[in-house]
Amino acid sequence: MDKNVAAQSAFDLKNLTIGIGAALLAIAVLTAVRIAVLFLAEQDLFFDEAQYWFWSTSIEGGYFSKPPGLAVVIAASTGLCGDSEACIRIGAPVLYALAAGGAGLLAARMAGTAAGCAAALLFLTLPGVSFGTRLISTDAPLLVCWAAALYLFHRYLDTRSWTDAVLLGAAVGLGFLAKYAMVYFGFCLAIHALIERRVLDRLLDLKLWVGFAVAILVFSPNLIWNLQNGAVTLTHTADNASWGGALFNPDELAEFFGAQVGILGPVLFVVLIWGLWRFGRRLTADERYLLAFSVPITATMCLQALISRANANWAALSFVAFVILAVLLAYRLGARRWLAAAFATHLAVIAGLAVIDMNVKSWSMTVDRTPFKRVLGWADVSDAIRAVAREKGIRSVVSNSRSVTAQLTYYLRNDGLPVHAWLYWNSPRNHYEQVVPATADMPWPVLVVTRCGTDFGAVLEGVRDTGNVSVPIARARQRTLYWAVMDAMPADAPPLADCRG
Repeated sequence: MDKNVAAQSAFDLKNLTIGIGAALLAIAVLTAVRIAVLFLAEQDLFFDEAQYWFWSTSIEGGYFSKPPGLAVVIAASTGLCGDSEACIRIGAPVLYALAAGGAGLLAARMAGTAAGCAAALLFLTLPGVSFGTRLISTDAPLLVCWAAALYLFHRYLDTRSWTDAVLLGAAVGLGFLAKYAMVYFGFCLAIHALIERRVLDRLLDLKLWVGFAVAILVFSPNLIWNLQNGAVTLTHTADNASWGGALFNPDELAEFFGAQVGILGPVLFVVLIWGLWRFGRRLTADERYLLAFSVPITATMCLQALISRANANWAALSFVAFVILAVLLAYRLGARRWLAAAFATHLAVIAGLAVIDMNVKSWSMTVDRTPFKRVLGWADVSDAIRAVAREKGIRSVVSNSRSVTAQLTYYLRNDGLPVHAWLYWNSPRNHYEQVVPATADMPWPVLVVTRCGTDFGAVLEGVRDTGNVSVPIARARQRTLYWAVMDAMPADAPPLADCRG
């Protein structure tokens, strides 16, 4: 009998090792494929990515619209790889793989290794994650820290150890350095404490408060930077809520909620709804934990969408817990085949996105308008601006558009042409206006570049030449920039308002 038990234990351990190894191999292969696609993709940088790259060339405690975490990530990747679009983006698939590992650890702690492997693979292949790995954004480092914090706090509830408390604080602090949305951890923790007495008791632990002090210490460089710069990042973040105009927008709510279903994938969404309806008040403590760190975020963003607007990724933090919860509920429902179906659906999305990314330019030229307009044409139109600058003897470039300033700064980075921002209000409204505003001390003459056909002569004094450059990005759509040559800053330089388009 003892021999049979020992044999069974050895068999289980072997299967466990094979399962973990297979999951890690799948994560590594998928991440490698995503990195390869980045190098084969045809998209130019999105203007936010170009701005993030600019931040990475000068690491500070903060920036106009975001804390510095992403700039550090990009500085690391470009330091190893170079300044190409793929090298700027390469941190995204790597960080999402780490976040998937964190989700897997938490799921394994709750329901065993098989559940952990399933959660890791499902999270890594979520449609929303597959979209996110194609560009670099603050969500990538944020989700790593969020997944780590969820795991560490869940473990702390049992261990109450100094190590877990300090590591938790470090994860939260690093999360704040990535994006201020990390504040949801405290919000969700408070809600969880209200419904779980055990959690409320843990909040009285000195060790946990020491961990929170560690979080503040880790986050302090950005706090100090904001104190030195008029709390500009905090103010900008609050302005993003945009609670002006009509305060009832059901169309925005419907669009946002639909986007959340798309990010999670329809199969996992059905499993979630089915499991929650089936078990209702019979949810386990772990399942309630996951609900506490997901539903409040999504509900808050749904309210934001109803009142004003909410970008699809603003509830991204909720999907770590949602995926794990879907796995746990599928196990209780005896519906593991649904997880396999979800995984297969996710792989199909990955394959489709890869094909699109590698053929987006040629495909876009077969349609009148392309949904990829924001990441096409910037390299080519920058080449045209470069040619104009050389022909006209230009020594500086100025733009009144954050997107144009960001793109020209990146695509003209090797030309020795400084790019500056024209203040279109009386105070800075973006990072470029804050750190590289147009001044009389710039090297002149300058090329003023805008997105719209401004009558430069009627707005600015001293304009001696005007024109435009245009490149096709679809069959019936052009990327067009308008330019004017100036030899000196006007005595009364007016704000030069940007246009949309």
